[in-house]
Amino acid sequence: IGEEEQRRLTDENAVNATIGRIVSSSLDITEVYDAFAKQVRTLVRFDWLAVPIFDQDMKGQRIDYVSSDSISRLKRGTWMKREGTFIGSVVDQRDVVAVALDYDQEMIEEFPTMTPVAKAGFHGLLGVPLFSRDRVIGVLTFASKELAPYTQSEIAAASTVADQVAGAIAISQTYSELQEAQTELL
Repeated sequence: IGEEEQRRLTDENAVNATIGRIVSSSLDITEVYDAFAKQVRTLVRFDWLAVPIFDQDMKGQRIDYVSSDSISRLKRGTWMKREGTFIGSVVDQRDVVAVALDYDQEMIEEFPTMTPVAKAGFHGLLGVPLFSRDRVIGVLTFASKELAPYTQSEIAAASTVADQVAGAIAISQTYSELQEAQTELL
């Protein structure tokens, strides 16, 4: 292993440990998202980060978190259908999808929902599926204004931290369901 690769692995381990502490100490998913966004920035470059979560029937997605209001049409709480979207393609492939918007006009034509992303000046898009019990529950969505495509090390790092984020979302959803059930019982 080269010196740069060793440094990257050390940074990745430190970020994973920090995210792990945050996930295990908070049931507030927004707090977890904010801390995650701050930490992951050292491993994966992004100018905008979003976490859409799917409804039970997997037909729709709601944006559960955005790191900024850079894309006015895609704010926290926005609901969209899944079919025909970039996020939907990540779910269908059950794998990471990285695209360079400048060079992939076909991708924009195939997924019109990417038009606001491209118009906001983003050039790179990285979608990482979030799995819980072998089901995709959401997608970590990174967008970069840099012309350079996402690197293999960024993709690997994003995939590694996605497991922890998925775990935090699953815990938060379970906690919310328990609170709702308790409220109904009372």
